[in-house]
Amino acid sequence: MPALITSATSSTSRHLQHKISERLDQCRQIQLAFDIRARDRAHDPTHPRFMATYLSHCGDAHWLATILTDITVPNRLMEIATHRRLLAPLQPTSSLETRRICNDHQPTPATLPLPSPITYYCRLCQASFTAEPSSTASYPIVDPYGDHALGCRRSLPHRTTFWHDPLRDAYASIGRMVGLRTRTEVTGMIPDNSKRPDVVFTTDDGTEIITDVVT
Repeated sequence: MPALITSATSSTSRHLQHKISERLDQCRQIQLAFDIRARDRAHDPTHPRFMATYLSHCGDAHWLATILTDITVPNRLMEIATHRRLLAPLQPTSSLETRRICNDHQPTPATLPLPSPITYYCRLCQASFTAEPSSTASYPIVDPYGDHALGCRRSLPHRTTFWHDPLRDAYASIGRMVGLRTRTEVTGMIPDNSKRPDVVFTTDDGTEIITDVVT
């Protein structure tokens, strides 16, 4: 900080304020990354879901400021989006809903056998997850963060209708706005494959840009 102030002695006070704010933001980002890693290590070192979710939302500074035309976001969806960006559970949970419940929050001596694993199921797709016994809190037996719901095969129609297709149409609209020839769900683009690119942009020189929306 003294070096920063010395290097900015010829600047205005407002410029100095901006420089200090930038450095503070950088320090906070570094500290946040350390805190998230620590949370993953305490939660489940083999499943760093907090860091993965955090990195997935990095760089998206516009979602709250975006003005949607003729679109109303239900309160519950807004709540879910906010919770996921804050790395907060979507449903109330407690430390009892982790593998630690197997040992009733008491470390198991090495001489004693571990209790039986606990298995939980998705009520929609019947997928199962077996939580091995552990004396420390780990990946939750329930999924309060909504991770499984994003990949559950029973939610595929909803992901397609309310997530994938609107994104595809938005990208196509942007291409048309900048003057590119734009097509969606084009067949026959990939040799020996029936898959269809979501959006195909064609430049003035005939170059075709194939894109795919992954949700």
